[in-house]
Order: sequence, then structure tokens, then C-alpha cells
Amino acid sequence: MPEEIRVIRFRCPHLKEDVELTQERADHIALQHPDFFPTYAQRIPETLLEPDLIRQDPHRPDCQHFIKFYGNLNALIAVIITTERNFITTAYNTRRVPQGGVLWTKKP
Repeated sequence: MPEEIRVIRFRCPHLKEDVELTQERADHIALQHPDFFPTYAQRIPETLLEPDLIRQDPHRPDCQHFIKFYGNLNALIAVIITTERNFITTAYNTRRVPQGGVLWTKKP
């Protein structure tokens, strides 16, 4: 499990607001995606600051996938967006880009 974090806020220029990572969600990531914490934890702020692609989650209208390409292993940060706050629901490495409408893409 990651060390106790309570709530961390990350800058997210695309949302023009901060994104929160709670202890409960950090514990979920550590349990469900053990390869991500702690080895790739730095990919969370990197991906939120400078994503390569943002996609709409096809199953949740309040969720966006922030994706950053790292060779053949990409970081995906799923962010729930509400009027009260924005928070990370999960984060993991993936070899494929998930389905969903493209909301934004980095210009080459």
C-alpha cells in the first residue's frame, strides 16, 4: 500500500481546476494495479499536466481518461468530474488506448 497520503491535489490545466487523489483511491490503485504504485506514481502529475490524449469514458459521462504515451506502456488516469470537485478514480498502465470519444489530443 502507498504511504498515508490523505488527499493530494494535482494541477490540471485542461480542466482549469485541481484534481484530487484521496487515500481511499490510492489504496484502490495499489490493490488493483500493484505495478503502478510506487514505481509509476510520478506518472499521475505528469499525465494530468501534459496528457497526449483525453478521451470520454464510454460508460460514465462524468469520467474522462487522461492518457500519456510512454513507449509501449501508457499511463491512464481516470478522473471523475463533478461541480463540487474532480478526483482520480483509478490509474494504471496499459498497452492499448481505451475506447471513447476523443475530447482533446496533443498537437504533433
